[in-house]
Amino acid sequence: MDRINRLKQFLEKEPNDQFLNHALGLEFIKAGEIQNGIDRFKKILDNDPNYIPSYYHLADALIQLNLREEAKNTYLKGMEVCKHASDMHAYNELKGAFDNLEF
Repeated sequence: MDRINRLKQFLEKEPNDQFLNHALGLEFIKAGEIQNGIDRFKKILDNDPNYIPSYYHLADALIQLNLREEAKNTYLKGMEVCKHASDMHAYNELKGAFDNLEF
């Protein structure tokens, strides 16, 4: 069974598990299903805006679809969440990606 289907099975039992949802988003991206990945990351952040890892991957996926303005806003929102969480490591990763984004 492929990883996407396996993760979907796990999510049937634990639909609000953000780690599993995040892993599924990553698998969608790997499979070239960029919009499905974006939708999954957005769902995570709608349910838990403090789930920091999804900001980076959402912005990266948005860039893949050339949605730069939305990616920019995602990075900025993620950096703000990182500041409030005092997670400077994640902040620096988001800031570095943001700084390398060409507008």
